[in-house]
Amino acid sequence: MSVKKFAIFGCGGIANVHAEAVLSLDDALLVGCFDVVKENARKFAEKYNIKVYDNLDDILNSDIDIVLICTPSGTHADIAIKVLNSNKNVIVEKPMA
Repeated sequence: MSVKKFAIFGCGGIANVHAEAVLSLDDALLVGCFDVVKENARKFAEKYNIKVYDNLDDILNSDIDIVLICTPSGTHADIAIKVLNSNKNVIVEKPMA
């Protein structure tokens, strides 16, 4: 079984639910996060002992396998399309668009 590396995009309240879900999986590692509010990302990263990425492109150019999108709902589709176009897997907090 190969371990999948996850990053969370958007570090608001719902991101904690997703982080805990990833942490509960035997074949997954939560390794990074990004938020447009840098302080939110810093606090989230500190809580989960993970890396803070400077932007989505840095995540997409890393060895992350799956990006969890936990941003406000109106932003989901554009981010998901960009992630998918980079050949990464994506999980989107509802609604998609």
